[in-house]
Amino acid sequence: GLLLLMLSGCANFILLKVLFAAYGESAAFFVSQGINVIYCVYGGLIVYPRLLPSGVGDALSRGFGLEPITPRMRTWPHLRAFVVMGVLDCFGTFLTAMGAVYTPGQFQTLLNQSLIPATMAASALFLHERYSTGQL
Repeated sequence: GLLLLMLSGCANFILLKVLFAAYGESAAFFVSQGINVIYCVYGGLIVYPRLLPSGVGDALSRGFGLEPITPRMRTWPHLRAFVVMGVLDCFGTFLTAMGAVYTPGQFQTLLNQSLIPATMAASALFLHERYSTGQL
């Protein structure tokens, strides 16, 4: 499982670099929107079956080791956070597409991996999150 995840992550970065290099900056908006559509399809394939009625969705959720999706989870206060994250992710993908044409592949990987410490720093600053030594 972990090996497959690592290999698919590597393949993802290589294919992104090839894709951005092939289409160039002039098609960056199209490429980034295509990537976002693919994310929506993949996400839908995972979430939609869990929304099926008559207990089928709940059974699927439990079968995957996940909690069922409750009606409260579908209310606007919960959905708003996902909409904001989706919009920010779209901007991130678009900006990545704009810069990927001029950034060597090894630096793209390094920049993507810098997101983890940057996210930790932002959550410590804005959310007052504390991390243990093992988490750092």
